[in-house]
Amino acid sequence: MIGEFSLLWGSMALLLVSACGGGSDSEPVPVPVVCTPSIEAGIRIQVTDSASGNPISCGARAVVTAGAYSEVVENPSSPGCFDTAMLVAALERPDTYGVTVSKAGYLDFAINDLVVTAGVCHVNTVTVEARLSSM
Repeated sequence: MIGEFSLLWGSMALLLVSACGGGSDSEPVPVPVVCTPSIEAGIRIQVTDSASGNPISCGARAVVTAGAYSEVVENPSSPGCFDTAMLVAALERPDTYGVTVSKAGYLDFAINDLVVTAGVCHVNTVTVEARLSSM
């Protein structure tokens, strides 16, 4: 009886291993990709004061360019404006960008050759800290 049980157990284990593709030379089962319907920014810009490190995006403006493409994004100064708000640009648009950030009372911040790559579903967002120096 014990021998029959061992034989039965061994057969079940072999069956389970072979059903799961237990051989070392089996191909991995591809996992389906499920993309979200969201629209992602290629570039997020955190505007900060270079001396204090505090966010200062109210009244900031960014010009984002890539070849003939140009986009202006801003956080207008108004009641209820949040200095912590990030400027977002290049929605779902992979490319190599130049970014210039300006704000009254500060020197402009500029960066070139900022690369945004395409991901499986969306762009791979690049976050930039634009540290502005006061005039």
